[in-house]
Amino acid sequence: MTEQKKASEPQGKPHPLDFMVTGHVFNHYTPAREQILLWYKKSSTDAGSLFWGAPSGGRREENPDRQLPLRSLTDIFLGKQTDMLRHANANAAQQDRCFSLIGRNKALNLEAESVELLNNFVQGINDTLSMAGKEVVVDERNDGAEARIAKMRTGVVVTSFMYSPSSAQPTKQEVLLFYNPSVGDAGSLFWCTPSHRQEIASQCIPLRSLTDIYLGKQTDILKTAYAAAAPQERCFSLIGKTHSLNMETQSVDDLSAFVEGINYILSSSGKEVVLEKQDDVGFEDLEAARGGGEEFENAHIELMTIGANFISYRFDSIGNALREAIFVFYNKNAGEAGSLYWCEKGRRSESNDRCMPLKSLTDIYLGKQTEILKHPIADTVPQNRCISMIGRRGMQLDLEADSPDRLNSWVNAINNALTQSGKEVEELRDTQPQQAHDAAAASSSSMIDAAEDDPNDQSIAAIAKRMARARKEGRR
Repeated sequence: MTEQKKASEPQGKPHPLDFMVTGHVFNHYTPAREQILLWYKKSSTDAGSLFWGAPSGGRREENPDRQLPLRSLTDIFLGKQTDMLRHANANAAQQDRCFSLIGRNKALNLEAESVELLNNFVQGINDTLSMAGKEVVVDERNDGAEARIAKMRTGVVVTSFMYSPSSAQPTKQEVLLFYNPSVGDAGSLFWCTPSHRQEIASQCIPLRSLTDIYLGKQTDILKTAYAAAAPQERCFSLIGKTHSLNMETQSVDDLSAFVEGINYILSSSGKEVVLEKQDDVGFEDLEAARGGGEEFENAHIELMTIGANFISYRFDSIGNALREAIFVFYNKNAGEAGSLYWCEKGRRSESNDRCMPLKSLTDIYLGKQTEILKHPIADTVPQNRCISMIGRRGMQLDLEADSPDRLNSWVNAINNALTQSGKEVEELRDTQPQQAHDAAAASSSSMIDAAEDDPNDQSIAAIAKRMARARKEGRR
């Protein structure tokens, strides 16, 4: 059987499995760069294992600490998708020769000597696992929610703030935070020493146990002097039933990946997620903390991508006023400027009949300016939590946010997304929709057209207007 298989292959071209068994030298990033010899050891009872050691110096040593059972693999990432391969130590590594093998307890971040060697190892691993009946996830670089979840599975290094069991003093340490979708109903988060990836039961938060996610420095420990140097836009806290984590990420993107990824996973599984922004920080303060500019603008868009719960108001086909709790979120890849989707609260699903492309927007009205929001059904709703979005072909979305801050964030996010795509929307207040539309048609004013500025006016429209003007002046 073996001779027949080899006779059918091209002369001089080894089977991918032969490459693995022979072993080859790779650059391994931890993030320090070291050369290793990586080889495969077959097993009669399982899918075998990869071992690694020094590239020269005698007999190969099968060390359990340097063993990756193929059965434990959860992902194979092609290119530089992990923090280790994005580290400055890997700047010289070639993208098309890099790949990462992610197991339940270990990870390898490698650069092959050639693209052919990379392809042979990946193909050999894939073939071996397929024959053993295990599904293999080979991920090329992607965008959106799946990319966020992929980053969670790979893991990121964060600074964790915690109270020491032996004293009341806070401590901080670097840990690797990663996600395993196979542990628990919705998967679980684990943290461990960055150099030794392992799943420890006492260092685990099942996503189903999460009760709150806090953005910024909202917990007591993140308000201490130990966390004074941590930028608030890179801090967040995960609060579970039995464990909590208070962290500073290395970038806003790392924070967004975990917050958006967790929200997506739980929303998709039918669990409501409570996401809280820091209450005592205004958006102007947040802009100053972040230095303004594109990162600040994108932060609003990231929060809109994560999504939020709103109350929707509408008339049904026979004129009855309806009030409904819904979940609204943004998909930047749906349409030229992205699209808003809404669905039942506690879920996250995209439907064409519950979608508003931002490019189709003609007007945004702040406050209670539409017929439905003036109806008695919305009498108790504060003006500063209401927004109406009007699109082409009769599309209309009338919403109540859970706070003025939430609404402010979404106004800015929509504004930023449209500005980045080259479209301007007339956003008016204190006028009736038809009058506002006529005024907009006759005007060449900026994106937000409101009454003369009052520096003491802290309304949503006034704040949004000042921020839009600041952005425009900053581009001149």
